[in-house]
Amino acid sequence: GSPYDLYKDGLKIYTSLDRELQKAAEANQKKHMMSLQKSFERSWGKKAMFGKNNSIIDDNILKNPDYQLLRNKGLDARAALDSFNRERQFDFWSWESVTNKKTTRIDSIKHYLKLLHSSILAADPQTGEIQVYVGGNDYARFQFDNINARRQVGSLFKPIVYLAALINGNSSCDYFKNELVSYPEFDDWTPRNANDEYGGYLSMNQALAHSVNAVSVKLMFDTGIENVIKVARELGIESKLDPVPSMVLGTSDISLFEMLRAYSRIAGANGKLELNAIQRIEDRFGKVLFERDSLDVFEELALDEEALEDLRSMMFKVTTDGTGRRFYLNHKVPTTVISKTGTTQNQSDGWYIAASNDLIVGAWVGTEDRRMHFANLSTGAASQTALPLVGPIFEKAMKMGKLKENLAIHNRITCPDELTDVQFTVYSEIQKQDSLAAEREEEYGGWLKKLFSNKRKKKRLNESYSEFMIKKEIERLKKERKARVKDIDSEIDEWERILKNLEDF
Repeated sequence: GSPYDLYKDGLKIYTSLDRELQKAAEANQKKHMMSLQKSFERSWGKKAMFGKNNSIIDDNILKNPDYQLLRNKGLDARAALDSFNRERQFDFWSWESVTNKKTTRIDSIKHYLKLLHSSILAADPQTGEIQVYVGGNDYARFQFDNINARRQVGSLFKPIVYLAALINGNSSCDYFKNELVSYPEFDDWTPRNANDEYGGYLSMNQALAHSVNAVSVKLMFDTGIENVIKVARELGIESKLDPVPSMVLGTSDISLFEMLRAYSRIAGANGKLELNAIQRIEDRFGKVLFERDSLDVFEELALDEEALEDLRSMMFKVTTDGTGRRFYLNHKVPTTVISKTGTTQNQSDGWYIAASNDLIVGAWVGTEDRRMHFANLSTGAASQTALPLVGPIFEKAMKMGKLKENLAIHNRITCPDELTDVQFTVYSEIQKQDSLAAEREEEYGGWLKKLFSNKRKKKRLNESYSEFMIKKEIERLKKERKARVKDIDSEIDEWERILKNLEDF
């Protein structure tokens, strides 16, 4: 309904995009994707990249607009297909260049089916101002905006589940058995870990850092699907979320824009943050037609701040020790960065989002047809595909002085990452004894406090036998706990000695 013509009326549109960061992101995108494209094709070797009997090619021919036009003109399927086998001149876009050669339309379809696409979005997590917006490979050839396209997000969704669990009363030091489980009530669904390794017990902290599916699914069941959806909505996820257990593995289709907005709220934005790029619009005479009011982009965020603090600490471990550790290994960014990778089934999509106090960056990598994917996890994991699009933007921002050096984060998590079955039994017993001792101490302490509130009796009670006995009982409990821990440690040493003898045998 605007009376203005965007192309003719001389409007001046001021955006928050950072020209230097944008150029750096595009240059790095080309360099990385050129190399990644070669890795993608090498990952298949001589295997059937296009599926059995080239089924993916056949499907793409049938839905091709030119094929449908030929059929509508009356040509039968064979005649229409023959036209796709005739040679003619075609432009072939690649990360290196655009070439024109004489070939068939089927060869053109094959070329673009195996072409990797990518998108990058960066913003200031405190204001929501978008700094970098790379919607695709090349706007001259591909106008589809991958930032707002909805795709399966994989493990990028897991922090939302873990946040819901923390809000629900779980602790980052709660342990879950890392085991392969089938769920009969869901058609014997058996979620597997990416590395197919199981055993022992993992803390929530460790399970998120290494994106362990078996534990994450159990956490989803314990927390409740509806509770997870509620938290996702609070964080700004608007896409349809299928209320099924596999939601924790990122099977719902969500856009990069939505996920970056959600992560910006996790990162510590002061409320419900709306990402924005347009700051002001003026007409040709300088009259202001639109100006963004910074106060309009925030609403109160009704989430547990302590739970968010715990989650941030857990996501920092993703960057230092988990699936996102290549961030610090490959990029010089001396500031605290929380992050998460996401790799969908069959390595079809790679996602990575990283956030500091001053910058949040997300990237996606994949093909137009998700059936075209990397042949193996070693080359198709998000840490290999999407993370390298994010790290250099942080490096550039650091050189530009946009980031503050700060590698100090309050480590709220001090429990062991993982426990063997024996260690978990011992740990559980110690926790039980600690809990009992705390209850007894609280009970006695509360009784004493009540008695001491009577000032006239305070002096006499200070000398009372009852107080003396209470203190002795508390000391006894503490000594008993210490003795039990010592005995258990001895038992563990004995078991480890036996196991060592068995291994040597």
